[in-house]
Amino acid sequence: SPFNIIYLMLGEKLALTATAIVIILKASMAAATFQIFITKYLRKSYYETVLFSMMYALCGFQVCYYFDLMWMDAFYMLPVIALGIYKLVREKKILCLMFSYTYVFAVNFYMGYIVGMGSFFLFLLYFLYTNKGKGLKEKIAVQGRYFMCVVAAMLIPAAIWLPAVIQLLGNIENNYPAFSLQECNLLLIINNL
Repeated sequence: SPFNIIYLMLGEKLALTATAIVIILKASMAAATFQIFITKYLRKSYYETVLFSMMYALCGFQVCYYFDLMWMDAFYMLPVIALGIYKLVREKKILCLMFSYTYVFAVNFYMGYIVGMGSFFLFLLYFLYTNKGKGLKEKIAVQGRYFMCVVAAMLIPAAIWLPAVIQLLGNIENNYPAFSLQECNLLLIINNL
């Protein structure tokens, strides 16, 4: 996460202070991005939007998972992804969605996957809601742009993941030679779940 630079700036002695600063900044980012989404989507700026932004930033997920700092990156990017879906469906612009997906996948793939699945359902519902009565060709074009965004957003951070995966696989084979001899069976899968 770009916010991890704060740890480098403050050093090891002030790690707790750096953690508090990062939590506050990420919660503030969640409020700010939600405020931007509400303002752009509703095209209005009222005092209530500030209230709803604060409610989003301090919701149960944020409060319960504040200690998983990397998960908070996906949380403040969710409104940006929703705005990207809005722009893709309404205005046929793909860059906001593609770059926000890329950022989430690069920063934390696990939460990026969760946000990606949730935003896919958002896209599906919004697409069905806004494309009533449109031609089949136009519907396929919107879906194609969406899937192109997702594929591009997964391939761009692959430059980060590929060396890490190769390193991890090399370490697994060197340190745990019995790992490759294990067979995958139903009992092992159930046990791991």
